[in-house]
Amino acid sequence: MVRILDRILQGDGNAVVEFYKIYSPSLLRYLRKKLPRKEDAEEVLNDIFFAAIDELHLFR
Repeated sequence: MVRILDRILQGDGNAVVEFYKIYSPSLLRYLRKKLPRKEDAEEVLNDIFFAAIDELHLFR
C-alpha cells in the first residue's frame, strides 16, 4: 500500500484509480450496512476518497 500512496503523492492519476478499485468495494459494503440508500452510501464513499487523497500529504 505504501508504494501506491507514494505514486499518488507524485501525481500519478492511475494510482488513484488503482487505490479506488482496491479499497472502494469493501468500504461501500460497509457503508451500505450503515446507510439505507445506495446513493447516500456512494456519495459518502466518494467524499471519503476525495478527502483521503486531498489530505494524503499529512499521512505518515
